[in-house]
Amino acid sequence: MAYVLAVTILEGQIAAGMWVDFVTGVSWQRGPISAVEYHKGSKAGDVWLIFRCATEEELGRWKLMAIRDDIMQAFEPPTLLAGLH
Repeated sequence: MAYVLAVTILEGQIAAGMWVDFVTGVSWQRGPISAVEYHKGSKAGDVWLIFRCATEEELGRWKLMAIRDDIMQAFEPPTLLAGLH
């Protein structure tokens, strides 16, 4: 199972493994992005983000969000070893 989110990249880069945070309204961090698909014929910056869902419940949470014209930010997840020397 997977949830596919069509987005337009306004600035920066996005890649598999990154997470997203919906910055309008309540912050809701989701990830990791399983894959990013670029499609021939679409305008520059238009991509599909694919999020694998392990359960129907997880897929249902995505569907309940009813994401429309939202602003989100992609980010690299923090590593557990960050700052350890």
